Amino acid sequence: MRTRSRKLPAILLILCILCTVWIGAASAEEEAAAPDPAPAEETAGTGEGEAETDPEEPGEGEQEQPGESEEETGENPEEGGFPGGGGFPGGGGGRSPGGGGRGGGRGGSSSGITPGKALLSSHAAGKGTMLRYGAVELTTEADSMQSLTLGGEELGLSCGGSAFTAELEEDVLILRSEEGSTWSLTMDVLQTLQISGIRQLRLIGPDTETTLDTNMELTGTLYGLERAQGFVSADYLLLRQGDDWIVRVDGREYRLNGNELC
Repeated sequence: MRTRSRKLPAILLILCILCTVWIGAASAEEEAAAPDPAPAEETAGTGEGEAETDPEEPGEGEQEQPGESEEETGENPEEGGFPGGGGFPGGGGGRSPGGGGRGGGRGGSSSGITPGKALLSSHAAGKGTMLRYGAVELTTEADSMQSLTLGGEELGLSCGGSAFTAELEEDVLILRSEEGSTWSLTMDVLQTLQISGIRQLRLIGPDTETTLDTNMELTGTLYGLERAQGFVSADYLLLRQGDDWIVRVDGREYRLNGNELC
């Protein structure tokens, strides 16, 4: 009985050793049977590099055509370029549309701009006048008119259908009518005259005479309410009735007391 009890642990130990050896051999066989992924990666990398090669660049066995210039190829061997299409894979060489590569900045063939060369060979002569934006030329018509015309441009000022003449005395514009005195004009006419260099507008009728400063600005609570509705200077019509000025906007009438609407 003692001999059997001593042999049993030895048998178990031997079985454990055999199992361990068998497991190790099986693992080695599986590793040997598994394919090596390294060649596949190298093959994929090689294919990518060939796909990104610019087809326009000459290959190793090709020669550059005599008609090709440095500007077409975008490469200059003297400046350290890579002849024969030896650009870096994925970099796009110097052929990017934005000109960010080596060839885009030097060639400039896409933009057509040459440093130091004028963009246009000739320029328009222009009108030869120096007028502020929105101003008119201060030249009056020789004949009488029914609507104010300065420098060939018609402005929104009339005398109720009556004819009148215009003349300039320095920075004062004088309008004279022998038939009527019902003058009317919009506020934007005053602004146009002011930026054109007219300081004052003189309106002379058969029996009356009045003046308006071109820098006049309407004021008052009623004017503020009208402005709050979105009306602009061209919407305010000034009417001369007797000895008073009336301001009409959107069918509503106000009397002008100085610069204030009443």
